[in-house]
Amino acid sequence: MSVANTIPARKAIDAYAAAAGARPGSREAKARTSAQGFEGVFLQNMLENMVASVGKDGPLGSGEAGGGAWRGFLMDEMSKGMIKKGSIGIAPQVYREMMRLQENGVPGKAN
Repeated sequence: MSVANTIPARKAIDAYAAAAGARPGSREAKARTSAQGFEGVFLQNMLENMVASVGKDGPLGSGEAGGGAWRGFLMDEMSKGMIKKGSIGIAPQVYREMMRLQENGVPGKAN
């Protein structure tokens, strides 16, 4: 059984998908944007670390003019594509947790 087929994961994915139609500026829309941003930063860092271990040869190698900058742009675009496809699934879980904390309050903090 995949993680996406568990009941909490399915609820998170459904709530995240429903937030796509939320009114701009609403807490749901803001939480969705923040969750996507978190997933984007995570994926970009993961991809940069993965590519760093491969080496610096080829068209994006550091030996060529601007290779390092282009490599960063490539990782950014790859992470954006992965988010749009929804293949990782970090954003729905982060969204669900953000909404839970907003509704229930942060443990140990007075509301």
